[in-house]
Amino acid sequence: MRRKVMEPATDYIVILTCPKAFKPPVDQLQRNALENWIRVGATPHLAGPEKDVKSLPEDINGEVTIVENSSGSSILPMFGDILSVVDKAGFPVLCYANADIIFPDVFRKFKSREGKIFYDETALPDVFLIVGSRWDFEEGVEYSSAEGDSCSDVADYLVRLQSRNEVLLHDPDAMDYFVFPPSLFEGLGPLIVGRGGYDNALVAYCLRRRIPVIDVSRDWPVLHQFHGYGHKKGGKKEVYLGDEAMMNRREYDIVHSPPNSMDADMILEDGKLIPALWRCGFLRRCELTLRFRWGLKYPGYLFRALQRIFHTQERITRREMAKTVQSVLDQSNA
Repeated sequence: MRRKVMEPATDYIVILTCPKAFKPPVDQLQRNALENWIRVGATPHLAGPEKDVKSLPEDINGEVTIVENSSGSSILPMFGDILSVVDKAGFPVLCYANADIIFPDVFRKFKSREGKIFYDETALPDVFLIVGSRWDFEEGVEYSSAEGDSCSDVADYLVRLQSRNEVLLHDPDAMDYFVFPPSLFEGLGPLIVGRGGYDNALVAYCLRRRIPVIDVSRDWPVLHQFHGYGHKKGGKKEVYLGDEAMMNRREYDIVHSPPNSMDADMILEDGKLIPALWRCGFLRRCELTLRFRWGLKYPGYLFRALQRIFHTQERITRREMAKTVQSVLDQSNA
């Protein structure tokens, strides 16, 4: 089902999402996100339980597909089932994002030439997964669409919010958006969207298959609107640590030390891809290589233990987050 009200600037990118029902307190957050996606040139495609996706307001343009969890293991669908609703031949690049994410105007930079995908003038690998950190609004701070959607506009907006302590860069563990070629996740196992571990599982899937992971945190100032967890019995603890979340982690063997955006192979900076294999640190890279590329989980955990003893990851994470903050300042000053 499609509602044509606001025409997207291009049909090159579709953003898949599994929203909650459009009712308070999340209805305005989701409206903000969908309207932003249309403004930055993407087509929203809502896929999920009937009661949620059919509540899309009439004045918002978007595709709607009912997707139920066929296994009965959750009221939420599996990630692979959501991907199956798109005519992949029509979209050289797909995006999946949580329904409260605000993007800068980056999707129009994706181009397809002679079978290769480019971001601006930079050729991307044949297969890839783009991830990144997000900027969290503090409680009570509302998104203003009047600030504009270009990267420099969003950067200016972030600097103003940061000066008032109204926004904070989230650590690399939480990833709320993914950009990838349509066939990337063919063969993906069970993975419940919207529950703890699903984002880390997608990175683990790529690490095991030597698919390049690209961190775009420095170039893409992506905003996350504040929300609570009252929609779920058990609240935030149930979403991140409940049975469904633990199923995600066990299925992809990431109960301990799950991979995140800082474990990426490359970073996007100033529109160019830069190798970043060792950015996460020597001990962490050894752990990742042993666990995900060679299948040696327990030897990998020895390197994890060394990281905990010497507190290396805390220092590296702080340093990398500071660089991301500086990149936003640079975009604002440009």
